[in-house]
Amino acid sequence: MKKIFIGLIAVAAFAVMSVVSCKKGGHPETATPQAVNSDIVMAGNFTPFTLNTGNAGPSTVGFVQSARLYEIDLSRIGANVDADLLRKAIQDEIPVEVYLYRNTNKIAQVKPAGEPALAAYRKMQQAPAGPLPEAEPPVIPSQAALNSLWSQLASAPIPFSFATDGCYARAHKMRQIILNAGYDCNKYFAYGYLAASTGSCCVLWSYHVAPLVRFKTTSGAIEYRILDPSLFSGPVTQTQWLNACKNTGCSSSAYVSSTRTMPGNVYYVSATSNTPLYDNNYASTNCVIATYSGYSGCGPAPVLNCP
Repeated sequence: MKKIFIGLIAVAAFAVMSVVSCKKGGHPETATPQAVNSDIVMAGNFTPFTLNTGNAGPSTVGFVQSARLYEIDLSRIGANVDADLLRKAIQDEIPVEVYLYRNTNKIAQVKPAGEPALAAYRKMQQAPAGPLPEAEPPVIPSQAALNSLWSQLASAPIPFSFATDGCYARAHKMRQIILNAGYDCNKYFAYGYLAASTGSCCVLWSYHVAPLVRFKTTSGAIEYRILDPSLFSGPVTQTQWLNACKNTGCSSSAYVSSTRTMPGNVYYVSATSNTPLYDNNYASTNCVIATYSGYSGCGPAPVLNCP
């Protein structure tokens, strides 16, 4: 009886060893596609407007729907296909699906956008109904009124302390507050290889935007001021703002290639496009603001899931 029991144990041990050897031998375990791609995330459907493949530093891409500056490694396998797709999207002014390596600004893959994304993009090209904004916004009557407006903006629940991205949403939310105060603004866009300091960290952008207002000085002159609490503690001139956007202390390569003054109802616009995008009901604005609230500094941006 004892011999039979020992024999059964030996058979069981052999069976276990056979199973283990099968897993380690002819059929090695491989990671699932999900595990392989766990460090790659979809950033969104973004419309590229610049692709810099120069020899100085990494190749970079600028997208309309995200002000961050994105890197793309054109030496990796398949990257030329991504670059061709980006160039075609720049030419056609259409979005593509952009995938990033998690918690970085490095592009892992680019795919054609699906029809729902293209339809949503075409919808954002539709200007708001009603009268167009004036070419020049109304004049804020005094320095005191301008300072009061600044205080309203700077104290609003807008994530000014998170500089990595979202300037377009911050500017649009500020415009809503400016309208509610009885005034209006233009939007002032700067493009290029932008580098700016928040005072505690540096950030790189392909573009930056903020409200541009007019006000009457104590001498009665009409002057312009940029309102950007993400970079300043009060209203500044356009020259001061542009200098802050090309901070060579943050990057020796920083420069502003061009600027554009647009009506206040414009949400996004590229450096050369004649087709701005709008956020008529503040749906995207409020979503971006909510997503970035609670973040600060110049670190990686959370993935947006906004219209």
